[in-house]
Order: sequence, then C-alpha cells, then structure tokens
Amino acid sequence: MSPTCRRSPSRRRRRARWAISPSRSRSSWRARCARRRRQSRRSWRRRSGRFPASPGFAATPNGYLNLYLERPSFFLARARQQVAPERAAGEKAIVEHTAINPNKAAHIGHLRNAALGDTLVRALRFQGTPVETQNYIDDTGVQVADVIVGFREIEHKSIDEVRAIADTTRFDYYCWDLYARVTEWYDGDSARLAIRAAVLHDLEHGGNDTAAIGALIVERIVRAHLKTMARLNIGYDLLTYEGDILRLQFWAHLFETLKAQGAVFLQTEGKLAGCWVMRIEEAAVARAAAERPDGEAAVDDAADPEQREKVIVRSNGVVTYVGKDSRQPVLEVRAPRARLPLPALRDAAERARAVGDNVRRE
Repeated sequence: MSPTCRRSPSRRRRRARWAISPSRSRSSWRARCARRRRQSRRSWRRRSGRFPASPGFAATPNGYLNLYLERPSFFLARARQQVAPERAAGEKAIVEHTAINPNKAAHIGHLRNAALGDTLVRALRFQGTPVETQNYIDDTGVQVADVIVGFREIEHKSIDEVRAIADTTRFDYYCWDLYARVTEWYDGDSARLAIRAAVLHDLEHGGNDTAAIGALIVERIVRAHLKTMARLNIGYDLLTYEGDILRLQFWAHLFETLKAQGAVFLQTEGKLAGCWVMRIEEAAVARAAAERPDGEAAVDDAADPEQREKVIVRSNGVVTYVGKDSRQPVLEVRAPRARLPLPALRDAAERARAVGDNVRRE
C-alpha cells in the first residue's frame, strides 16, 4: 500500500471532525494562531533585550542581512513621538535600483525591486539626506544581444523594419516574445551561440550596424520601462548606460589599474587560456565548495586551480559580468566628486561618443 493510501483514512477523519463540529475546530485553530503570535512576540522580546522594536539581526548566506522588526511597538513609539527622528548628516547618498535588462517589458519582479528602491529613496529624503536616484541600463549585455540575434537571424529584419515594428506595436512585449524564441533557437544548435558572441563584441566596440540596432531597441524599451515606473510615481535622476561607461573609458582605466597592481593576469594555459582572470581567496573557494551537496565534487573543485580563478575578460575580448560590475563603483566615485549636473553629464557623454566615432573612423 502506498504512503498516500495509508494517510487517506486520517484525512477523512479530519474532514469528519470539521463536518461534525466546525465551530469547535475553527475556534481551536484561532487559539493556535493566537498562541503562536504570543510565542513569537515573547521570542522577539527575549532576543531584543532592551530594544523591543528592533529584536535582532541575522547574517545569512550570499551576503544578506535579515532584520527582525516588531512592527507594532516600532511604529507606535514613533507615532506617539516617544522616539526622536534621526536626522541625516547631510552627505549625499546614491541609490541605484530597478536596473531592468532592456530586452523586454517590466514584470512583477522588476516592479518589486523598483518599489523597494523607491521606498529607500523616500525614507532617506524624509530624513533630510540629499539623494541621487540612478537606474543602471545594461545596453551591451547578453539579453540585448539575443534580441538583436532574433531580429537578424530569425526574422531577417533591417534597422528600418525594426523601427517600423517599434512604431506600430507594444515593442517591449514584442521583444519579450522574440527573446523566448531566440532561446529555443539556441537550443536547436549550440554552434549558434557563436553568433551571440559576435554580436556582443560589436555592441561593446560600437560604431557598426549591430550597435545601431541595439541602440534603437534599448531606447524604445527603456522609454516603455520609464512609462511603467511613472505610473507608480517612481522616477530617476540619472540613467547610467553601460555603453557610456565604455565610451568614457572608465573600464579601460580600471583595467590598467588592476593589471598594474597584479590583481588580474593573463592565463596562458588550461581551459582559461587567453582570458584575463582574478584569483579568488582559498577560504572563499573552500567555503563555496563545502556548500555544494555533492561532497566528492566539492573536494575536487577545491583542489582544482582553475576553480580559484574568476574570468574578468574572456579570450575573445568580451568583458564578463564581474568586470562590468566592477566598473560601476568607478562611476559612482567620480560622479559626486565632479559635482556635474545631469545636462553636463549628458554633454560629456555626447563628446565622448563623438571622440570615439572619430577614432574609429580614422
């Protein structure tokens, strides 16, 4: 007899008890819920000590920190003005949130991130902190490249035909469907991934037909994202484009600094030959390997030298996500120091584009 069959009589008995005395069962259920709430409150108070409104913090894997908050006492104390509001020190804060890949329409997960980020911005401004809200646009990433591949290789569209589609359809949803078709297209033949790699290379270098189609796709979809966020009363002070960071040579400066300090080196052998890699600390590799469920494979990975190296630039010259993420702090450090208003930053970006175009033509 299967386990399901053995449990089925008890399920029937539970249903029978509900049918015979529903009021008693419901009242006991309510009592259990109330008892659990009281136990939870007592547990919070024990952990909090003399800070009942902030019962504790807990560090979790992957760098997250959980804050346990007893909301009734926390908000009541502030509503009754028993706690003085903390005032900001006056230093500028930069909050970067939303960061939707510009290859499809915004979905509920994106809206959740935007709502969390906007809540943080409003809380900081309520305290009197000057805030600059940024939205990072990855206009040279894999997702944009896949949509370009879809228009070129599956639908065989020119840039004028793509523009016509953008003018006559809900373009963000159109690209979303096309993106799904491209994924299936890759599954049909893994050799097609080489086309994606070539498109990524063209996007990063710019000044070509691929980059022009990508700019059109990104511009239309970002506008759709901004309209969606405007309906939620969420706005931004600065849209930080990945392509602008490339053209402003932030990555080139950072890459030279990393090489000069010995933080990255060119691998000449093994599977990573031709890649610029960064060594990972032994403790971090061992910790990551220990968390894997297959213990034997974890030991092998910890002993493998290549598992202790993170690729920053691939052998074909394409920068990985780790490299892309590392140049965002360079922009954030320089922007507050420059104190440039948004129009000045736009002018600087336009001048950088013009210089880059002249260099490429020469």
